[in-house]
Amino acid sequence: MTCLDLGDLLFEEATVDTERQKKVEDKSHSLQEVYVVKECSPQWFMKPDSCHSNEEHVILKYQADFCYYNGEYENAAVHYNHFLDILATTHSQLRKEVIDSLVRCYLKCNQTEKGFKWAELLVTPPHDKDHTSWQLLADCYQQLQHITDETICRQRCVLLSRHYPVYWINLYHTYTRLMEYSLNHDKQILMNIVKLFKPYLKRYDEHTELCYEYELFMKLMSQQLDTFNNEEWITILRVSSCGSLIWANRLLSYSVQHSTSFAISSQTKQLMKIKTLLNGFHDNLVSHLSQNMKTSVIDI
Repeated sequence: MTCLDLGDLLFEEATVDTERQKKVEDKSHSLQEVYVVKECSPQWFMKPDSCHSNEEHVILKYQADFCYYNGEYENAAVHYNHFLDILATTHSQLRKEVIDSLVRCYLKCNQTEKGFKWAELLVTPPHDKDHTSWQLLADCYQQLQHITDETICRQRCVLLSRHYPVYWINLYHTYTRLMEYSLNHDKQILMNIVKLFKPYLKRYDEHTELCYEYELFMKLMSQQLDTFNNEEWITILRVSSCGSLIWANRLLSYSVQHSTSFAISSQTKQLMKIKTLLNGFHDNLVSHLSQNMKTSVIDI
């Protein structure tokens, strides 16, 4: 019988194991040398000499956010503006976030004209699909008391994101204020009303008895109205505001059923407010809209 000599084989395996262990130790040693934890004192970024760092843009962002958090909106705006000056244009998403914060600063310190100029940039194509940007622009128009433009922006918010109850509630309030001005009808607002409601209204039998308000509204949906007098314009806005509350009510009701406990309390309060507001409309109008609007929230 021939004996197998394993001496060389064992020696080679030992050599490999030794080299492998050495690589692991070298790598571990290398990491220990390279990685050093940076220790910073509280609010280090607010010190006068902090902006001399090669991380100037990061520090400016920290300073701006800190000022905003503490309600120092004018100082925050200064830092945000400086940040935008040195930030490369290639960082489009970060620029958008900072401009968003800058607009909010100007709205907080009543410098709406400045905020408006930046808010317009946020909805410039191809960046016009973000509903939060349209909401900011609507807030600017509200402070500037441009009610027609505000209404169109709030309609755009809902068209882009129909599942937010707050957008429908905001739209209700805007329609209500628009009625108080008794302005001539606006074609863009009417077109948006059709876009908002027509896909979700059931067809009705022409022989069905309807209240005047709802019947006029359905004529708008079927494009049977070419001209409007002031009374009809106000009626269309009233029905639209009622419909907005009904959708907000359905969305919130659905949300309450599927929310965790911490959110239910606030949503329930909102539901109670909406029901109180709906009591201000004619019962027949609320009934016709509720019965003829699609019932499933998923349909919206």
